[in-house]
Amino acid sequence: MSEDVEEGMLSATQLDQIRQDVLGKWGELQGAVTDKKRDLMEQLSFHKLMKDIDENMTWITEKLQIANDQCYKETSNLKDKKRAHEALVGEIEIKQGSIDVCCTTGTDYVCREGKNFSVLGEKLGGMKQAWEELKAAMDQRGRFIEV
Repeated sequence: MSEDVEEGMLSATQLDQIRQDVLGKWGELQGAVTDKKRDLMEQLSFHKLMKDIDENMTWITEKLQIANDQCYKETSNLKDKKRAHEALVGEIEIKQGSIDVCCTTGTDYVCREGKNFSVLGEKLGGMKQAWEELKAAMDQRGRFIEV
């Protein structure tokens, strides 16, 4: 030890080394926190997507029941049925954006992560199929009402 440093005191070199060690550990901690934040944000995004798919499926199922209801074939009150059909078509057109976002985002996840997201792929496939069934049922209903 140098003569300038009292016994029990650290030298400038020792302090600098400790400072460098602390800064290094701080940098590692910041990197780990950044990685954890990125992982949590990815998980949040994934869970939001799953929730959106579930909500869209619920909506599609409700509208599919309406679209498949055979009461539209009765000729009474055709004017009101046509108005109700047009309103439902409008709702479906509005919902198209939400469906498209789910499909695009979900497909990106499945392509990026593969088999780790098989449940997502199944849900997404079910939603797409139900959506196509709804559009087909609405087309059939529309053709009948227009006649």
